[in-house]
Amino acid sequence: MTGPIIERLDGPGVPDDIKGQPWIGADGVVYADVAPYMREIAAVYSKWVEDQRLVPGGADRGGGMFDRNAYVPPENVFEQMRIARRAVENDDVVGEVADVTEGLAVNDVHFEAEERDDAEVFNQWAAVVDLDSYVRTAWRSLLSDSQVVTAAWWGYRTFKLRGRVAPPRDDDGIVELEKGLPKQGEKRKRTVADVYCPLALTTLDSTKVIPVGNLMFGMEQLAWSATEAEVRAFRQFEDDGIGDALIARLFVGVYRPGSDEERRRLVKMGVNPDALLLLNPGMVWRKTLTRPHHQPWADVRLKRTFRWLDLKQQLMSSDRVSLIGNANYILLIKKGTDDHPADQTEVDALNASYQHIAKLPVMIGDHRLSIEIVTPKLDMTLNPERYDAIDARLFSTTLMALVAPGRSANGDRAGSMGKAIARGLQNRRKLIRRDIESNIARRIVEHPVNEGKFKGNEPNLVFGPRNLNLESDSGALSSIQFLLARGDLSRRTALEEAGDFDMDTEAQRRTEEREHYDHIFQSSTPHDSPDNQPFGAQGGAKGPGGNALPPGQGGGGRPPGGRKPSTTPRSRAPRAEAASAKPAKTTKRAAKKTAKKESSDD
Repeated sequence: MTGPIIERLDGPGVPDDIKGQPWIGADGVVYADVAPYMREIAAVYSKWVEDQRLVPGGADRGGGMFDRNAYVPPENVFEQMRIARRAVENDDVVGEVADVTEGLAVNDVHFEAEERDDAEVFNQWAAVVDLDSYVRTAWRSLLSDSQVVTAAWWGYRTFKLRGRVAPPRDDDGIVELEKGLPKQGEKRKRTVADVYCPLALTTLDSTKVIPVGNLMFGMEQLAWSATEAEVRAFRQFEDDGIGDALIARLFVGVYRPGSDEERRRLVKMGVNPDALLLLNPGMVWRKTLTRPHHQPWADVRLKRTFRWLDLKQQLMSSDRVSLIGNANYILLIKKGTDDHPADQTEVDALNASYQHIAKLPVMIGDHRLSIEIVTPKLDMTLNPERYDAIDARLFSTTLMALVAPGRSANGDRAGSMGKAIARGLQNRRKLIRRDIESNIARRIVEHPVNEGKFKGNEPNLVFGPRNLNLESDSGALSSIQFLLARGDLSRRTALEEAGDFDMDTEAQRRTEEREHYDHIFQSSTPHDSPDNQPFGAQGGAKGPGGNALPPGQGGGGRPPGGRKPSTTPRSRAPRAEAASAKPAKTTKRAAKKTAKKESSDD
């Protein structure tokens, strides 16, 4: 049935004012004598029929291999985003993947720059706008919507540099010591005043932001699908100059579709083409996952999980029905056996007896009477294997894994999957990093108002840990130790890779331990040189107050001389002294040569 459902009101008691009012359906047929409320129902049904015609394969969904499923995801990208958000919110697997990946990828966020003062200014700015929370929100938006729309409120702020200057060093680059501690230097007193930067960051609803205009060559514009109240407020601001500061700065004008095709596309998506407000490109921008330039939106990646989520919901509904049905039962009363079957009189008497005494816990009969309770079987109800099969596909699809986990016992295969997942997470993290660096950090440094306030180029946004390792790799740790020993790797990077340790925190703790605890514990590396021991700068261990201990008393390494000292009270004389104390040995041949030489001299 393709036409609209109508109800003709011809019976008695029908008001005359609703008779004779024609209604034209989607098929062009004029329907008369239709009630107003029935016209609305018919219009909705007609629109649903038209939408079903647009589904690939038609109503029977038999057009192709991918069109025969019982569940067909909606074609509207906004509906896909809303379903994906509900999946993140309600499904245990998808939601936990979102939480765990957020914790892995966005553990720490800070800026690093060539100039220490520039990095300090940007890290203070990150604390002001709560950059960590923004990055976490952007991460979840990329997971559910495959895009993130950001709005920045720009203004002026003054930053006062904290900390101290670098400690003084001698000509050899060694930090001068005072009471066993490096000099802290003087406090920094520089102030960077009136920096033009975002004072707040927020993410906008992706289902309300519409890309319009020319999509090629980066010329797209963003429009806000406004409500009637928002349109009236903006028009009032345009006419009278009075309005909310947010509306005055966020919107720059009313957008009107440039062609009938664009208007039809907006109407098909459920967007009112007469209620679009252009967003200020200096305040609002978006970042999407990989998409063709001619396509307004990136494919919603979680759309691939919709079919599995539908199967999981059906499985849960089936098990729920089984559990509820198990609370009911059928009481089966049988009379007679194969050898002594019951006749009809006995069956009728038993039936009549049961009708009267069914509410009593007593029943009288002979040995041929048997009573059975029939309940549904629950052998396959809540079967973990059925749930695991669906959860495995949801897990691998959400994490962008190449294979379903648990399908192979090969350790190399599992390690390869872990590396692929880590690479995918790092790729999304890189998108957020490049977005912040290009649309915020670079604009701050290059803005004409901030000229001369920064000493270098825009800083780099750094995530911690820099590399995501989802499996333990002893070879990678050995390589880190080797590069650190050669001096090719910084201590900060080595600490981050070893276990996400913060170098500033470790340096503060080591300073405290050097002052109060090193002379007590005297930890050391066995059979190593005193110069290589971890406690004590410039060779040898340090005692209380930072005073150097005598050689051999630093708790590690061999004593001077390189050999084990003697345990007897008497020690051998040096070899040179012993050699000089012994009388020289002479032979007869040597004596004859000496006598012959003396006679020749005479």
